[in-house]
Amino acid sequence: MRVEVGRFTGADWEGPVTWAQHAQWDSIHRQDTSGWYRDCVAVLPVDDTLPEVLARISRAVGRYEGMRTQILPGPVQRLCGTGEYPVEIVEAGARHDFVVDEVSHQLRAADRFERGRQPFDFAVVTRNGTPRSVVMCVSNLAMDASAIGLLVQTGLAPQTDINPRDVLALQDGYRWRSDEAVAFWTAELAKVDAPFTGYRGGGGTLAAGLTSSANAARLARLAKRSTSRAVMLAVVAIALQAVHRGSLCLRLEVSNRHMPRLAEHVGILAQNTPLVVDVDRTRTFGHLVDEMWHGRMRSARHAMWSPVDLSAALDAAGLSQETFSVNDLRECGLRAEPRAPDPGRDYALHDLPGWPYQLGRCSIAFAGDATLLTLAVRVDTAYVPPGHVGRILRAMDSVLRNAAPDIRVAELVDAIEPAAA
Repeated sequence: MRVEVGRFTGADWEGPVTWAQHAQWDSIHRQDTSGWYRDCVAVLPVDDTLPEVLARISRAVGRYEGMRTQILPGPVQRLCGTGEYPVEIVEAGARHDFVVDEVSHQLRAADRFERGRQPFDFAVVTRNGTPRSVVMCVSNLAMDASAIGLLVQTGLAPQTDINPRDVLALQDGYRWRSDEAVAFWTAELAKVDAPFTGYRGGGGTLAAGLTSSANAARLARLAKRSTSRAVMLAVVAIALQAVHRGSLCLRLEVSNRHMPRLAEHVGILAQNTPLVVDVDRTRTFGHLVDEMWHGRMRSARHAMWSPVDLSAALDAAGLSQETFSVNDLRECGLRAEPRAPDPGRDYALHDLPGWPYQLGRCSIAFAGDATLLTLAVRVDTAYVPPGHVGRILRAMDSVLRNAAPDIRVAELVDAIEPAAA
């Protein structure tokens, strides 16, 4: 391995954070700062020469201010101006995929949250001296998953960009959206008795994943009815209903890129929005999937809000923001800790150190592709019993194994209770 030096040129700037940046900062500091600072890893295939690849990285870092924006105590945002950064060059030979996974893990583990400086890190993995992959490791305080996905899909070169100062100016014109969203959140959260609001004692986090090739195929078949995200939200809701037997409020990551001016912003726009779930056991799985689709659309309409205003409104109403967090990391270039199913088995249950990042008392995520699906659960053990991790994962696996559009929710709940016990 050797190290090349990348350089970027731009202007220094410091100012207030946007609503989405503030929400991300609040989520991390309110719930968990034990995770890794550079917590989002993406891999870009390349076929250029090494000088061309290094130049492409430097152009992206210099052009897209969100890539080099730090969120600091206050919170405030600071745009890093002219600077240098290391790019590791790692020769993989015939072990390309293994080395990419190893480099991804090493980059993520390099800095814990409080020690983070530069919000991004890069490595180039070569085969016989020729670049084959760029591993990009970025702090979730600099970019959200949609922005990273945009960079991956366009090879670090989206057509346009809007800088953090423009986002601040735009949101001032959409203050009414925040007022509307705060009212929506307050009304939605008043409907449920969130299961993780009481303090249990203890502390720390526990994360595990269940990887299955068969689940990927099942999800593809079920998604033909609606969308894969709606199907997975239905799966999560049924699994949690079996484990907790109470009302549910899921928190979803919404990209907030539906406005044309914001579509290609390389930075943070995503917000958490609520999805109150009523799991009616008399209805079919297909009905629940349809309800999830409509619920996602309703929640997405209320995804721009001021964290300060929201916290004040919820405190005044005596409501808690602590609910289940559900993230879909597929199709955006982010990588989970890879683990193939065990030989002779349909799935592998394994630890996922540091992933996904904690955004709630119980954080649930799915990652993978058309051939391999990873379900992941991470809990704050001060609020969630550690044993719930395996129970929730097995319950989600059982729902996918048995789900069909016309099957009753009650039958799915009954089927997974032995696995969740």
